[in-house]
Amino acid sequence: TADGTYAISCSVDDAAGNDNSDTDTVKLDTAAPTSQASSPDYNKDGTIDVSYTAADNTGGSGLKSVALYVKAPGESSFTLAMTDSGAAIDNTFAYAVPEVTPGGATDDYVQGTYAFYTLATDVADNVEDATGVDSRTDQTLQDSIAPSLSVSHTADGDNGWNTSSPVTVTVAASDAGSGLDTGSPSC
Repeated sequence: TADGTYAISCSVDDAAGNDNSDTDTVKLDTAAPTSQASSPDYNKDGTIDVSYTAADNTGGSGLKSVALYVKAPGESSFTLAMTDSGAAIDNTFAYAVPEVTPGGATDDYVQGTYAFYTLATDVADNVEDATGVDSRTDQTLQDSIAPSLSVSHTADGDNGWNTSSPVTVTVAASDAGSGLDTGSPSC
């Protein structure tokens, strides 16, 4: 029988002419739902907004929950971070980036690449297959540390004044996280 909802109606008669009937509804959902996480390439604040798509098109019982798994920088495996369920299923997660020192400075977040994937569960309790999640994994580079910039020149006159033109200015910039943006630095 194909997945779906089936109304069952039965009746019975006995030899004395008595009869009885009863009905039931059979719901069949043998197919697991699907989901896909999507996160930004870069993040610079304490929240990585991870969106996802999820569907239970084949089985038809509907989505029950979607779980977000994360592998933080330096970790060897994924862990459950949070779950959307019931009326709260809104196709987005606000993942709180851990801090190196809890309650520390705003740039004290754990820097590096975060990997995300989702697993969906339908109302019939079919769970999306976890094999092959590597193909469904999305990554975000956490970089909340400002790039370094140094601007200097050597004056050829007294008290920091230049007495000849042009003046040579030395500009040095670097960024150990996401790298410098195209066209940066600008003066």
